[in-house]
Amino acid sequence: MKLKELRLYGFKSFPQKTILALSHGMTALVGPNGCGKSNVLDAIRWVLGEQTLSRLRCGKNEDLVFAGSDRMPEQGYCEVSLTIENEGDFPELASEIEIKRRYYRTGESSFWINREECRLKEIEGILRGGAAGGRLYSVFDAAKLASIVSGELENLMESAAGVLGFREQRRESERKLELVRRDLVRLEDIMNERERIVRGLSRQRRRAEVYKELKSELVHLESLKMRARFISAKKEFEDKNNQVSLLEEAERKMLLSIEKLRAELRQRDSELEELLALERKTRTVLDDVSSKLSATKNGISSTSARREALRESMTRMAQEQSQALRRISEIESESSEALGKKEEVKQKKQEAAEKLSRERHKLESDEKALAERRNLVRTAREESRKLSTELSRLYEERSQHLSRGQNALALADATVAELEKLNERSEQLKRDKTEARKSIDVSSGEHEKYEALIRESESGLESLKASIESLSAERQAKIEQESRLSGSITSLREKIEDKPRRLLRERLADKAMGSLEEFISYPERLEAALEAVLYDVLGFLASSDIPDIDTLEMEGQAGIVLDTSRSAQPPDRPKDSRIRLWLSDEVTIKSQAPKLLRNRLSEWVLADRKDIVSLMKEHPALSFVTEEGVALRSDGVALLGRPRGVLADRRVLKEMEAEAKSASSQIAALGNKLENLRIEKESAEKAIGALRSSYLENASALKAAQSELERLEKQESEIARERDRLRKEESARRQEAGAAEEKIKEADALIARMEADRDSKEAELSSLEQTLSTEEETLREKLSGLNELLLALGREEEAEHSIEADLSRLDAERKRLEAMVSGRTAEEERIRKEIDSLSISIESLKLEEAGLEESRKEQEKLLEGVDTGRVLDEKKTFESNLASNDAELETLRSNLVQLRTDVLLLGRQMKEMESILEPLSQSAESLPDSTDHSPDEVEKSIQAVQARIADLGPVNEYAAIQYEEEKQELDRIREQHSDVSKAAESLNGIINEINTQARSRYEQTFVSVREEFRRTFTFFFPGGEADLKLENPSDPFNSPIQITARPEGKQLKRLAQLSDGERTMLGISLLFAFYAVRPAPFIFVDELDAPLDDNNVLKFASFLARVRDRIQVFVITHNKRTMEKADTIYGVTMEEPGVSKIISVKLKDVKRQHVAVAEA
Repeated sequence: MKLKELRLYGFKSFPQKTILALSHGMTALVGPNGCGKSNVLDAIRWVLGEQTLSRLRCGKNEDLVFAGSDRMPEQGYCEVSLTIENEGDFPELASEIEIKRRYYRTGESSFWINREECRLKEIEGILRGGAAGGRLYSVFDAAKLASIVSGELENLMESAAGVLGFREQRRESERKLELVRRDLVRLEDIMNERERIVRGLSRQRRRAEVYKELKSELVHLESLKMRARFISAKKEFEDKNNQVSLLEEAERKMLLSIEKLRAELRQRDSELEELLALERKTRTVLDDVSSKLSATKNGISSTSARREALRESMTRMAQEQSQALRRISEIESESSEALGKKEEVKQKKQEAAEKLSRERHKLESDEKALAERRNLVRTAREESRKLSTELSRLYEERSQHLSRGQNALALADATVAELEKLNERSEQLKRDKTEARKSIDVSSGEHEKYEALIRESESGLESLKASIESLSAERQAKIEQESRLSGSITSLREKIEDKPRRLLRERLADKAMGSLEEFISYPERLEAALEAVLYDVLGFLASSDIPDIDTLEMEGQAGIVLDTSRSAQPPDRPKDSRIRLWLSDEVTIKSQAPKLLRNRLSEWVLADRKDIVSLMKEHPALSFVTEEGVALRSDGVALLGRPRGVLADRRVLKEMEAEAKSASSQIAALGNKLENLRIEKESAEKAIGALRSSYLENASALKAAQSELERLEKQESEIARERDRLRKEESARRQEAGAAEEKIKEADALIARMEADRDSKEAELSSLEQTLSTEEETLREKLSGLNELLLALGREEEAEHSIEADLSRLDAERKRLEAMVSGRTAEEERIRKEIDSLSISIESLKLEEAGLEESRKEQEKLLEGVDTGRVLDEKKTFESNLASNDAELETLRSNLVQLRTDVLLLGRQMKEMESILEPLSQSAESLPDSTDHSPDEVEKSIQAVQARIADLGPVNEYAAIQYEEEKQELDRIREQHSDVSKAAESLNGIINEINTQARSRYEQTFVSVREEFRRTFTFFFPGGEADLKLENPSDPFNSPIQITARPEGKQLKRLAQLSDGERTMLGISLLFAFYAVRPAPFIFVDELDAPLDDNNVLKFASFLARVRDRIQVFVITHNKRTMEKADTIYGVTMEEPGVSKIISVKLKDVKRQHVAVAEA
C-alpha cells in the first residue's frame, strides 16, 4: 500500500486547491519556520481519521478551515483527498482508493471512499484491515522523542505490543464484574427482604382464614338482629301513618283562617296607596325646588373658588417673572467669561499646530532620504534576484541541451529497431481483423433476440406493478378504516363502561354476572322504550351474591343488582285496544338474568303517546311507555325527553365490532394477495435481471468486438504513418545531437561570467541593508515625538469644542427666558378681566338662591297635612297576625313532611330487610313477635364475635393470593441470583485469560524491541552497545524500563548520564526500533534531525534512505544532508501572511542532469 496523491483545499493555510504527487521512496517537506509544512502532515492525519484536536494542533474544529488573509476571504469549508495505491491490501476495493474528508465551518462533516459517502468508522475499519493488525502509519516527532529521552517507554511499548486493546477489554470486563458484584449484593438484599415478606404473608394468610370464619358467623347473627329490627320498624310505620292523618286535618283549618286575614290586608293596602300617591306628588315638587337650590349654592361656591385660584396664579406669575430677569443677567455674565476662555484656548491651539507643522516638515525630509535608500536596496535585490534567476535558467538550459543530445542519439538507434518491429506487427494485424469480423456477425444475431425477450418481460412486469399498486391502495384504505373503527370502539366502550363500573366488575370478580342490558335482546324499535323502562338500572352489574360493601369503596359511582329478588306474580292483563303490546312478550330475557329484570318488564305496557295518560288513570297498577321513550310509572314517576342512549350505544358497538372484524379479515386476504403478487413480481424482476445481464454481456461482447476491429484498423493506418515518421525522426535526431553540443559550450561560458556578477551584487546588497536598518530606527524615534504633539493639539481642540457647546447652551436658555417674560405679561391681563367677570356672576346667583328658599318652605307645609301613620299601624297589625299564622302553618307542614319522609324511609327499610331476609326461607310478614333468641343474647353474641375479629387486628383478605405471588417472585430472584453468580465466575475467567494473553504479547514485543534497539544503536554508534531491562520482570506491565548505553570508547551509562546529543540519537534509535517491531506502510518524520550535528544528520539520513525501498518516508526538515537523500522535495512558502504555497522538485531528474553535465 502506497500513498499516491494528496489534494488540499481550504485546509488551514492552504486556501486554494493544492496537489502533491507523492513518490514511492522518500519525500521531504522544506521551508522556513511557520510557513505551513506541518499543516501537510496534519492534513494526512486528519483525512485518515484523526479526531484528537491537540494532535492536529487546533483549539477547535473551525481552526481546520482557512481563516482568511488581507487579500483572500475565509473559506466556508476545508477538504482533503488522499489517493492510495492498493497493492492487494484491500482485495474488495479497486486498484486505487480515494479517501476524502470535508468539514464545513457550520459544523457539518462528511467522508467518502471512492466518491461514495460513508462514515468515519468505515474508513477506520478498512484502514485497520489494510494494516494487517499493525498501524497504518507512524509519526516520529519531537513529542515522542522527548518522551523517550525522559525515560517514558511504557506507553510506546504497550502500543508496539498491541495490548492497549487488551487493557481496554480488561477494564471493560472489570467494570462489568463490579456491576455484577453490585447486582449480587442487591439481589441478596432483595432475597432477604422477599423472604421476610413471604414469612409475614404466611402468618397473614392463616389470620385471614380465621377472619373469614368469624365473618360468616357474624353475618348469621346480624340476620337474627335484623328480624327484630323489622318488627320494630313495622310498628313504628303504623304509628307514623296515624300522626300524618291528624296533621293533615289541622293544616286544612289553618288555611281557612289565613285566607280571611289576607282579605282584610288587601283593603288596607288600597287605602294606603291613595295617601301615598298624594305624598309622592308633593315630594316631587319639593325635590325639584331643593335640587335647584342646591345647584345655585354649588355655583356660588365654585365661582368663588375659581376667583381665588386666579388671584393666587397672578401672584405666582409675578414671582416667576422676577426670577427669570435675574437669570438672564447671570447668563450674560457667564457668556462673557466663556468668550475669554475661548480666545485663550484658540491661541494655545495655534501654537501647537505651528510646532507640529515644523516637526512634520523635518520628518518629511528624513522620510524622503529613507525612501531613496529603500529604492537602492530594492533595486539591488531585484538585480541579484534576476542574476540568480538567469543562472538557474542557464543551468537548466545546459542540462536540457545535454539531455537532448544524449536522447537524440539514443532515439536514432532505437528508431531503426522499431521500424523492423512495425513490419512484423502489420502482418499480425491483418490476421486479427479477419477474426474480429466473424465475432461481430455472431453477436449481432443474439443481441436482437435478447431485446425482444426483455420487451415482453417488462410489459408483464408493468402489469404486475399496476395490480400491486391497486391492491396496496385498497388494503391501506381498509387499514385506515379498521384504525378508525378501533378508535371509535375504544371510545364507545369507555363511554358504556366508565372507570367506576370497570373497577366494580374487577372487585366483584366471579360474583359479577354482567351488565343488565347484556341479558336482554329486543327489536330495535323498542330501544327508546326500554331505555325509559330500565332508566334507573341501565349500566348496573348483576351480582350472584351479596358482596362485601367495605371492599367496594371507590371514586365515582356504580350500581349493583343482586340476584336475590323473589319472582313477582305478573299483573292481570286488561283487554284494551289502546294497549299495543306487553314488553315482556317482545323482549327475550336470558335464563340467568336477575329476577328484578323479569319483574320490571312484566308490568310495562307499550301504548301511543296520546293514550298513556288516560290508560294510567284507568289502570294505575300498570306502567306505560311510548316508542319515543315517554314513560309513566305506576308509582307516579314520569320520564320525558330524549333517552340517554345506553342501549343504542351497545347496539352500535356490536355493529362496529362486526364491521372491524370484517375489515380485519379483508386486510388479511388482501395481504395474502399482495404477498403472492410481490413474489411473482420478484420472480419477474429476477428473470428480467438475468435477461438484462445476458443482454449486457452480449452487448459488451459486440461492442468489444466492434471496438477491437476499429482499433485494429486504426493501428494499421497508424503503423503506416509511424514508418514515415520514424524515418524522418532518425535524421532529425542526429542533427539535434550536433546542435546540442554547440549550445552547451556557449552556456558554460555565460554561466561563469554571471556567477561573478551575482557575488558582487550580493556583497553590495548586504551593505545597503545594514545602512537602511540604522536609518529606519532613527525615523521611528522621531515619529514617537510627533505623536505626542498630535495628542497635545487634540486636547486643545477638545477644550475649544467644550467652550463652544457651553456658549450655545447659555444663549438658548436666555432666549427661552425672554420669551417666557413676554408671554406672562399678556396672561396677567387676561386673568384680571376674568376675576371681574366672576364677581358679577356671584352677585346674580345669590339673588336666585333667596327666591328658591321661599318656594321650598311652602311645599314643606303642604306635605305636613298628609297622614299615613294610622293606615300603616292597622296594616302592621294584620300582617303580624298573618305572619303568626303562616309560621304556625309552616311548622305544621314541616312536621307533616318529616312524618311522610319517615314513613317513606321506614317502608324502604322494610323492603330492604325483606329482600335480605328472603334467603332465610321465611317471609318477614310471617315472623312472630318474639323469636327463639332474645335481642340481648344476639347482641352479646355479635359483640363477642366482633371482639374476636378486633383481636385479630388488621386482616389482609388477599394474603393467600399475595403469598403465592411473592413466593413465585422469591423463586425467580433466587434463580436470577444463581445466573448472576455464574456470570461473575465467567468474567473472572475472561479477565485472567486477557491478563495471560496481554503479558505474553508484551514480553514477546519487549524481546523484539530490545533486539532491534541493539542493532539500530550500533548503526548510529558503530562499536557501541545499548540495552533495555525491566526493573521488575515478574510484573512487566507495571515495571519501569531501564535504558543503558555505551558509545564507542566510553563506559556503560544510564540515560541520565548521556549528553544531550547522545540522548537524542539514542531516542531516534529507539523510535526506529519500535517501528521495526510493528511496521507501518508509511512513516512521517517531523524535524527529528533539528538538534543533530552534521555527522549524525548524515547517519540519520542514511538510515532513512535504507528503509525507503520498503516503505514510504515523509520527512519535514531544514537540513541539506537530509534533503540530499530525498527522492522528491516539496518547498513550502508563504506568498503573504497565512497563505501557504507548494513548490516541488524531483531530485532524481536533477541528479541525472548534473551527472550529464559532469560527463560532458
